[in-house]
Amino acid sequence: MKVRMTFKTPDVVEDAIDSAVDNERAEDEPEGEYGANCEDLAEAARMVCKKFVQYGECLTVEVDTETGTCEVVPV
Repeated sequence: MKVRMTFKTPDVVEDAIDSAVDNERAEDEPEGEYGANCEDLAEAARMVCKKFVQYGECLTVEVDTETGTCEVVPV
């Protein structure tokens, strides 16, 4: 049996991207202030997320109970 679930969490994508970019930020850059490189990283992440996250907040996964696997359903 396959079970599809849609998760809706406002701001989850932007919060996750901000956190990931902060982790990649150069040590000499002030926290919370992104340079051009960080903005490029954030935009690249947004583009990839658009393949899977609808409206910037809805993600659908499909769980296959027979194989014990879970896949993200592309938009």
